[in-house]
Amino acid sequence: MHYLHSAPDIEVIEEVISWVGQKVHETIVLVDGSMLNDDERAIFELAGFSRLWQRGHIFSDIEELGPLFIRAEHLSLDDFEWLRDILKNYAAELPFISFIRINNNTPNKWPDILTWIANVHTEEGLALLLRCFDTRVLSIIFNPQNKFFTASQEAAIAGAIEKFAWINRFGKFCSYAPADSNQAATTLILNDHQLEMLYSQSLPDQIWAEIQKNNPGNSTVSAAIYSRIFELLENKDVIQGSFTALVQFIQENIKNV
Repeated sequence: MHYLHSAPDIEVIEEVISWVGQKVHETIVLVDGSMLNDDERAIFELAGFSRLWQRGHIFSDIEELGPLFIRAEHLSLDDFEWLRDILKNYAAELPFISFIRINNNTPNKWPDILTWIANVHTEEGLALLLRCFDTRVLSIIFNPQNKFFTASQEAAIAGAIEKFAWINRFGKFCSYAPADSNQAATTLILNDHQLEMLYSQSLPDQIWAEIQKNNPGNSTVSAAIYSRIFELLENKDVIQGSFTALVQFIQENIKNV
């Protein structure tokens, strides 16, 4: 999981901090330290972010990790008010600020980007995330093996985020579990680059595996077939149904390749 690109306004920050204080088991505020210049980094020092560091709420190595992590776990009401004021005062100067709920009690390292897991257990929580971040650079993928939403809830959520590239392009919630992870992902929130990686490396493979399952004789896939699959996937107007319908559409249109 990667940080979300965001430049929230004061009202959104206030709402997030309020929601964080009431509902979230553990919240991580992420500021991309790699994007900060010297003056912007100085803002952190002047604003007193060392207070959280001294109390064990920050774990960070900007040179190695890039993002600066602020763990707002079990903060008092005074802490929340202080953090809210800092964010309100300095959000305009800090290029990327994000609020993410995670299910790890004590994450202690920067893992493979696709193995970070962000659990969104309620429609309210998801709606808040959608409001806070620029929908042009987000995609949300729900794994049906370990999900928290009913089919009707998924339909409602999909309608609310129809502008998302992944949902809009493929017309459904797609599943994805990192190959090197023992824990299936409930929700992955990816930026454009990671979405393209996932789209390029995963979906055609899934489609071809399904075609092979239906037609065992087709044991090999050529570069021409993959190229055709990519071409067909770019036609988002015809890809509006289920994954099964998508596979059938692809299969029908690669017969002569």
